[in-house]
Amino acid sequence: MIPRSRALAIIFFPSVAVTIHPDSSPNDIHPRQTRETLSPVFPSPTYSTPHDPSCEYLIREEKGRSERGKKLQGLPKEFVLPEYDSYCLSNVTPTVLSLFDVKSERPRIPRDAFGDVEVGSPERVILIVLDGFGYREWENQSAEGFVKAMTTKGHTRAITTVFPSTTAAALTSLSTGLTPQEHGLPEWFVYFRELDMIIATLPFSPMGDPGRDTLRRTTDPRILFKGETVYRKLAREGIPSHSFVNRNIAETAYSTTSLKGSETNSYSSSSDLMAMVRRKVEASATSRAFFYVYWSYVDTIEHRYGPNTDESSLEAALISYSIQKGLVEKLDSKVAQKTLVIVTADHGQINVSPKATLYLNRYRKLVKNFERSESGKKILPAGSPRDVFLHLGTNADDMREYLEKKLEGMATVLSTEESIRMGLFGINNPQRNFRDRVGDLLILPHRKDTIWFDHTKETGRPRRVPDGKFDLLGHHGGLSEDEMRVPLGVARLADLR
Repeated sequence: MIPRSRALAIIFFPSVAVTIHPDSSPNDIHPRQTRETLSPVFPSPTYSTPHDPSCEYLIREEKGRSERGKKLQGLPKEFVLPEYDSYCLSNVTPTVLSLFDVKSERPRIPRDAFGDVEVGSPERVILIVLDGFGYREWENQSAEGFVKAMTTKGHTRAITTVFPSTTAAALTSLSTGLTPQEHGLPEWFVYFRELDMIIATLPFSPMGDPGRDTLRRTTDPRILFKGETVYRKLAREGIPSHSFVNRNIAETAYSTTSLKGSETNSYSSSSDLMAMVRRKVEASATSRAFFYVYWSYVDTIEHRYGPNTDESSLEAALISYSIQKGLVEKLDSKVAQKTLVIVTADHGQINVSPKATLYLNRYRKLVKNFERSESGKKILPAGSPRDVFLHLGTNADDMREYLEKKLEGMATVLSTEESIRMGLFGINNPQRNFRDRVGDLLILPHRKDTIWFDHTKETGRPRRVPDGKFDLLGHHGGLSEDEMRVPLGVARLADLR
């Protein structure tokens, strides 16, 4: 029984689709440490295999590091694998649950990731998720605003996001505390065998349909992913959730499903959002509360202009300023004393060249070997230009050998089963439909290369975004360091002033 009332608030910013892939938005301990050095709000997960409980974290972490080393064999050195057992985005909300004393057997962010910050049992936790704000961008912004305050007065380090390094997979991991293969929503464009079509998952519409929620008229959006939301888990413990969502997407299929268990509040801009959040936090002065702040527009600008450009840097600086001035510096000082702030991102981005994109349409032998669904239709490539999913059925082995020759030096080609064994998509058993959704082969472009498929040439639809030519200057979804490394910052809000 929880002695005090608690509340949770989620702030969700929209995706702004600008081109082909509108994915913009919308337990490590040092070997000499013992488990007892951890804060009590970071208990060890429950293990089914008997062993010395005092060594649970050590065994888990050392084994995890060893296995990660094995997995990397045969992959390009540039690839960064998700650290699902420790420093990974998928462990952020399970860590938040532990801060509120809510039982969870999921992995948590290691306590040492919080440095010397006094975590304890805070009255309020604000989780800020900055879409596209990778660790490189974070370092570039460390001279001003909220980023500077967090870097100099809090504790910041890099963690990995999930794979694919994409908003659909990452936000769903934050919502459920599950890895992509467990919740089953891996990308923006995904083939759903039960619908016999590729859909744009967050807009919940068929690929090529510029509308939003077209499928909602005939399909239950719960088809998108599996897993109970963290907000419902909190609700069972008497902790109400309050989500803040841009008015343009407040009632969409994905928003209502991924935020289930929360009360939705809509806003128009960062200015009314910050004022709204501050008032909500101050209103919770006599209770515990969780605020989840999600900002999408850095990602949007990076897609259009590329990361590390004047445009994207200014957008990053603006949100950094807005958080510092509109929330950190204006919040009631007594409330700020007992409020913990955590900041992270769903992924980073890399600069790409649309003109250099390789289109798989040129390989007619490949196209002829695409798997056909029960209706007889070819299942065309899905995923994104940084992580391509191919459905090939019984032809997968032959086509892998074929593609390895054609894409030599440009991309790594893996079987889905190999990818799952490596742990690319997560931990534990994949959910029932996951293999159907990611197909048989996975293409992972190297460096800043992009590989895609022009669907309009096969479907006969008029060429248009998002299923025609790729035309973004910034992108993500792959395993490069800039895509996979994201910041994790933590501080008492009062210390950021």
